[in-house]
Amino acid sequence: MRFNLKDKPLSIQIWIILGVILGGTAIIVSIIIPIVLRSSFTRETYARLEDAQEYLINYGNIEEELFDNYFSIPNQNNRLNTPPFRIVRHTLITPEGMMVGSNTPVKYGELFVQDALKQSKKVKNYEHKLEESELFYLIRKVNIEGNPFYLVSYISSAYRDNLVEIIFSQLIKLLLIITGVSWLASLLLTRYLTRPLKKLEGKVKNIANKKWDVPVELNRSDEIGKLGETIDWMRQQLIERNEKQQEFLQEASHEMKTPIMVIRSYIQSLMDGIIPKEEMDETLQNMEDETFKMEKRVNSLLNITKMDHLANQSLQLENVKLNELILKKVNRFEWRNVELDWELDLTEITTKCDREKIEVVLDNIFDNQLKYAENKVKVKLYREDEDIVIKVYNDGPKIKEEIKEKIFKKFQKGEDGEYGLGLAISKFIIELHEGEIWVENEDQGVSFYIKIPPK
Repeated sequence: MRFNLKDKPLSIQIWIILGVILGGTAIIVSIIIPIVLRSSFTRETYARLEDAQEYLINYGNIEEELFDNYFSIPNQNNRLNTPPFRIVRHTLITPEGMMVGSNTPVKYGELFVQDALKQSKKVKNYEHKLEESELFYLIRKVNIEGNPFYLVSYISSAYRDNLVEIIFSQLIKLLLIITGVSWLASLLLTRYLTRPLKKLEGKVKNIANKKWDVPVELNRSDEIGKLGETIDWMRQQLIERNEKQQEFLQEASHEMKTPIMVIRSYIQSLMDGIIPKEEMDETLQNMEDETFKMEKRVNSLLNITKMDHLANQSLQLENVKLNELILKKVNRFEWRNVELDWELDLTEITTKCDREKIEVVLDNIFDNQLKYAENKVKVKLYREDEDIVIKVYNDGPKIKEEIKEKIFKKFQKGEDGEYGLGLAISKFIIELHEGEIWVENEDQGVSFYIKIPPK
């Protein structure tokens, strides 16, 4: 089974992530810190050798310290152990390769003589790998009472290694303490974070079960609190939408029932022969009017499902000549009110869009014009910078500001008291095209604007 961290509880995720971070830190520390410490203490060791040597030359008495056995080679049988690792030792070497003093181990002395006789610089640092440690030494050319010598100051790496070990062990202990404290802190952090999230989970389940009467309150100002506020806002929107939808459905159902009853009564009267022939045309006209009312209500009900249908559809883009599409739609709407004057100003524009959905937008906008226009409708297609703009004007009454702000929302009543979804659907489609739609009151009438970016 494939491991997926996202499938684990939040507490486990935090613990795992923290463990990975701490483990990685521990590995990096265990690798880098010893290297850094050794490098730093090596530099410090050479600085210590140089300071000790300069002090001996400037303030010490080389004769008393090193000339106990002047010009004598150390006893070959003198196999002293490595000097104490904290002590800087000194020895002198003559230009002939003879050592002054007998306190230097033979294995060191041979190495010092070999390097000193090859040295061309006045001062030079050396490092030599031994079996269990390293030897650091500094060779300097000096003159004592007019005689040339090589002054060698040396110290074992045991001092450095011991410091590195002590400091590193203390760092490991500190890291273990930090790890323990961090794990405890992660436990407390997990509980602190998951408690409001679990509360939110219960609230969301209530919303899913349509228990919308319980508000989502967390009393927090952080990101979790803002998430709770957003969920509560969603709950309020669902309540408002549900109330308006129920009101719309009840009213639409009632309004459908009335024309059905009227049509049925006319049909019954026709079947009974109680309607005079001279009233037949009027009766048929009344039946047609009632049928038209019922058709509008059916279309409104169909629009409810159309919103959900559009939300789950992707755009089917194709090259569309907008000027020809608008002209085609206008020709279909002109016959519905022959008294209206349609004025067109259409720039020839071709763009990529979803033809079917744009037709739905134009149908809804033009239908709105027929409802409110008094004498004239103007349609203009043009470019504004790179954007494509469709302006549809009618000389009808202005829209009240309180209605203007909500005109593109679902289940909003118009000034005629009727519910509509056409403009809400239009807004949804235009936003799918990454455009925008809005309405403005003009000096004499109202204009709808549609702006679509070019594709």
